[in-house]
Amino acid sequence: MAWSIAIAIVTAIGLLAAIGVLGAFYLALDRVEQDYRRQHDLEHQLLRLNAQHSRILQLEKLSALGTTWGRRELRWPVEWRLVAPVGWKKRYQRRRRRRPNPGCIG
Repeated sequence: MAWSIAIAIVTAIGLLAAIGVLGAFYLALDRVEQDYRRQHDLEHQLLRLNAQHSRILQLEKLSALGTTWGRRELRWPVEWRLVAPVGWKKRYQRRRRRRPNPGCIG
């Protein structure tokens, strides 16, 4: 009888210890899950921040390109090549109107 009570006490202590270890395991697991969720949220925020940063950089580059294009020394050669032939034609027409044709006697 004494042995059966001792075995029951040892079994109860073992079960209580197992329940305590299992409880500690679940607490640790909960903490790991919280850390994982927090890390996942931070990574997601970082991805959004990188995307916003890329957009801002692209806008800055386009702005710098517009500023550079707005400077006359870069814009002028391109515009001159587009507009100059029209200007030459108008100037030629004005000169013809001012001067008589030298080949015409009269």
